[in-house]
Amino acid sequence: MQDRRKLFWYSVPVVAAVLMLLGLLWYLGLPWAANQFGFALPGAGGLPSHIHYNGHDYSNPATCAREGWCAQQQTLCRSLTELQQGNLWPLIQVGTVPIMLSSSYPLMVTRASLNKNTPPQTIIVPMNGDCYVYYTLVGP
Repeated sequence: MQDRRKLFWYSVPVVAAVLMLLGLLWYLGLPWAANQFGFALPGAGGLPSHIHYNGHDYSNPATCAREGWCAQQQTLCRSLTELQQGNLWPLIQVGTVPIMLSSSYPLMVTRASLNKNTPPQTIIVPMNGDCYVYYTLVGP
């Protein structure tokens, strides 16, 4: 009976240490995973640096899902007025950017880019309010 008590009291700190290690790996690895696999993290600054759409990769170097390497840069928000002035209006939803443990952000392209046989050069993720985040096509 005494051996079981000793085993229990020795296993408590070991289990606690393993849980703390797993929590640390989760905290540090989640931004990396978001950037690699193209999902967003909830909250401000959670957009990934790369998004995959229709067989093509799109990137925005100012977003990094809170990984830290883009901490000095700010999200490139464009307003609705800037979209209209750049002939990037109207937008059509073509997909979503999943958000971990939350609903998704819509993934938008311009109506004019849907009529072409080439992939869109820019995809847009509307955030809250008057903030539109651009992602540009990577490669040909």
